Amino acid sequence: MPPKKRQRLSAKAAAARFQTEEDEEATNPMQMTPKATPVAPKAAASAQAGEEPEEASAMVVDASAEREEDAPEDKRERLKEPVVFHVPDTTINVMPSTQGGILMAMAEGGLQYLLAGARGSVGVRSGRYMFEVQIVECSSQAEAMASQGRAPAPRNLLRVGFSTAGSWPLIGDTEHSICFDSEGGIMHNRKRMGVAQKFSVGCTIGVVLNLDSASPNFNTLSIFKDGVRMAEPQPLPDALKGKALYPTVTFKCVSLHVNFGALPFTAMPFQCRAIQDAALEDVEVSNYAEPADGKFDVLLPVCLPDQGTFHWCEWFISQNPHYAEISDRKILEWASRSGLWRPKNSGVKQSSNDRPEMGFGVPTLDDGTAKALLTTAASLQRRHVIVMEVKGNLTKADRMHTLKAWTLPHFRRKAWVLVGDPSADYKTAVHAQLLKEKQDKALAEFNNKKAERVRKRLWEERQKAVEKARKRAERIKKKMEELRQKREAEAAEGEEAKEDPADAKLVEAEVDAAATEDEAPVDDEQPPKVELTAAERAELFRKRDGEMSDLSLFMVNTAFSGFGFPTDDEGFDEIKFMWQERHRCEERLMKWKFQRKVTTRVEHIGPSEWFKEKWNNWQKDLQNWHIRHMEYKDPVRRAQRKEEERQRKAKLNGDGNAPDKLALCDETAALPKAPPPSKEKNDVKDDAENNPAGDGNAKEGAADEKPPMKVLEEELEKREKFDVFGIEDILDVDGDSEPMFARFAFEDWALLSLRFEMHMLVHAFLKDCSDPDRPGFPTEHLAFYYNKYYKKTLNPKNYGCDNVDELVTILRDTLVVVDKILESQVDGDLETNEVFVKLTEESRRDRQRRADAGDDSAQLKFVNRSPEGLGLGVAGLAALSTAVKASPAVAAPRALLTALPKIMGDKGMGKGMMAGKGMDPGMGDGSMEKGMEKGMEKGMEKGMEKGMGMEKGGEKGMGKPAIIAPTGKGTIIRPTGAAWYGPDAKGAPPRSVFGMRTPSQAIAAQRALLARGGPFNQGSWGCGGKGKGGW
Repeated sequence: MPPKKRQRLSAKAAAARFQTEEDEEATNPMQMTPKATPVAPKAAASAQAGEEPEEASAMVVDASAEREEDAPEDKRERLKEPVVFHVPDTTINVMPSTQGGILMAMAEGGLQYLLAGARGSVGVRSGRYMFEVQIVECSSQAEAMASQGRAPAPRNLLRVGFSTAGSWPLIGDTEHSICFDSEGGIMHNRKRMGVAQKFSVGCTIGVVLNLDSASPNFNTLSIFKDGVRMAEPQPLPDALKGKALYPTVTFKCVSLHVNFGALPFTAMPFQCRAIQDAALEDVEVSNYAEPADGKFDVLLPVCLPDQGTFHWCEWFISQNPHYAEISDRKILEWASRSGLWRPKNSGVKQSSNDRPEMGFGVPTLDDGTAKALLTTAASLQRRHVIVMEVKGNLTKADRMHTLKAWTLPHFRRKAWVLVGDPSADYKTAVHAQLLKEKQDKALAEFNNKKAERVRKRLWEERQKAVEKARKRAERIKKKMEELRQKREAEAAEGEEAKEDPADAKLVEAEVDAAATEDEAPVDDEQPPKVELTAAERAELFRKRDGEMSDLSLFMVNTAFSGFGFPTDDEGFDEIKFMWQERHRCEERLMKWKFQRKVTTRVEHIGPSEWFKEKWNNWQKDLQNWHIRHMEYKDPVRRAQRKEEERQRKAKLNGDGNAPDKLALCDETAALPKAPPPSKEKNDVKDDAENNPAGDGNAKEGAADEKPPMKVLEEELEKREKFDVFGIEDILDVDGDSEPMFARFAFEDWALLSLRFEMHMLVHAFLKDCSDPDRPGFPTEHLAFYYNKYYKKTLNPKNYGCDNVDELVTILRDTLVVVDKILESQVDGDLETNEVFVKLTEESRRDRQRRADAGDDSAQLKFVNRSPEGLGLGVAGLAALSTAVKASPAVAAPRALLTALPKIMGDKGMGKGMMAGKGMDPGMGDGSMEKGMEKGMEKGMEKGMEKGMGMEKGGEKGMGKPAIIAPTGKGTIIRPTGAAWYGPDAKGAPPRSVFGMRTPSQAIAAQRALLARGGPFNQGSWGCGGKGKGGW
């Protein structure tokens, strides 16, 4: 026999490969006894605490003192059936040979990363028996290094041991198995301890299971290498005691030869019978009979998402362990149990039970190659298979594609529809599981409360002990003082005082005898017994805590319309509706699909040609309305417009008398509260300036002034008669060329555009979806479809709303919610878009009336006063240049407004003019690379939005307005000088914005207009901004 050998293994490296994060248990489930402990106390303590010891202590095995004895002669009846590997007791990737017990594993397409397992057909119940495994070869498949830097699992791995019947033959990581591994460790329930040396190719490993109650090594497991003991007998865990244990091997990237025969490959230090030579009464034979008709099931369960799909699969396989599951979920579990590391929360947002995100960093596993190879391998084996897919089994095309892989004659292709009220046995199983989860939760809460009570009681006992010690010391001190005084009294009477050392002990004993012991409270509270409520018993498809959905939301939205049940023309040999009749299942499916249509989004919807045409027409109308609005704000242009309109009407009527129209009564006009004072000279001058047409209205008004009450009565009468929807021409509501949107502020224009956008979105969805079962979409999907059609984000906070529901309330004259579905109150096929102007004007007037009545809620509270995406971009600059060259004599504001719809585009540079961010470098060199950054932080915002012109911008510094100057290539824009245009067609000198010949004259004119409150006070333009220059 060889001398003593010192065996050592780094347990830290092994634990890093095989232990998972779920292994943080308080004690070692293997429960090693002191008699058979093979490791040092320090390492054992670390293992029992669930920690990773830095290194297993040195272990000495005395080979000369063998613990086992020779097997006595046994005349009982021997096992006659050969010990084999049945197909259901092997994983799909195992390839057994036709000669002997040779086992190989598939090693291509990502399968080299998956463990393979096989379990023998005979289990040991009593006695002492062994089997042997020899590593024939090791393959050299390359392992991909993890991107996170974690060391990969060993390329070649072998585990030999025993497992219970019906368990998955990947041993070591469940409570149903125990094994030794090629790294020198012993594993049970994902706990691993180093006990021996490594072994590899060429070695013959013998495993001895001792279940002989008369043996001193009863309920132990031993390992031998080439006939030499490698470790002390290891005790069996309590979970495996008293059960039939079957020889099992788990391996990866190796080929094995397993020997169950009566004669061992190598001589053992003692006589031990092999499993094939076992007494019949000591073993249990796993009888696996093929179906009588030779047909194996290929089962496709058809279930609705999140209605017990995978829970039923788990329950079915627990009742029928000879079925092999093929699904992405199973491969994910398989890879994790094979030692592949996956980052926490990998792909959680996109994951589902049906299509989980692998996230292992192995392309062939992540892209589904491994699943395809496993399907191919299973289609060549004689085994029952369950193809567990939710979306695939609900879709006809996917079902027919799946059946193409199972064409061999020994397969029976079956479809089971599991929809409706479940069967009684499944209900019982679900209720038992729910009760167990509820009981475990209640027990955990009970134990936590009990531990808290114990902690509190121990703290109180410590406090009482301290207080007791203090009182005891005080009593002893008092007794000693009394004794001292007694001694002094005796000495005073002439008696000799004698001190006795035993006095102190007598005093302590007397004090302790007088003390009373408090009885410790007895905590005899029993754990609670829970029961399922009626609501819990009715909830059969409850999702467990932290469990993913069966299908991702995107997958449901895109595929549910094609869901259906199997039909005879798909190629199934059998179609069964297991829970309810077919017509009831059809009704349930239709109801479920209708609910999905109401609550799910159409992911692939987009704008149609009809929508694009309507949208282009709207942009043109909006552009014209903006131009007309700015013209009305310009006194010069307003006078010109009046004259043009008068001449047009005179020409039409012949006598120059235009037909009267209902005058617009504007609530926003301030009513005079007292007779105005007589105007001073300067006031008259201002009136003249503000009325360049010279119509003499100011003088007539001063002469024919009416009493305030009369004016008020006339105004109220006009309000009562005025009807917004009775106006035929929104561009001329009073016969004086006043548009209906004359009093629109920024908020009104924003709401006008939003009304049309919401209206068009609702009608476009109905046209583009083309599904009669979809009456529309709910408000929670409004932002999604808004982005789909308009390519921009809908942010309710920009309109002073906290959510979409509040935004819909603001637009209640256009939108309405019926049964949670958003509908438009405006017809989808309109000849003109004027109705939206009327709706906006009516809403504005209503807000004004409420505000006048003191209703503060009528005020709009826009957080961001400019819609997102407004900006002056390159396209806007080109449009502006084109407009300038077309009409060089027109003022710059007119030209800019002509191009405003293009300028204010989604792709404008910066947030835009309306955001008040100006033109930082002043549109230099005919480009807008930097756009409108800082030049008008105050000027544009206050000037355009509040009609304050350049006052605020002027406070910051007027800066130098950008120049539109002539060049040989046409009009360009420069960052200095005044805004002016190139020569006209007749070659006249350049004209500035205000008709001045030089930039200095233009700036002087600007300042003069600012000083006297010129057209800038009409809200047309702002200027300046920290001297950076810009419009």
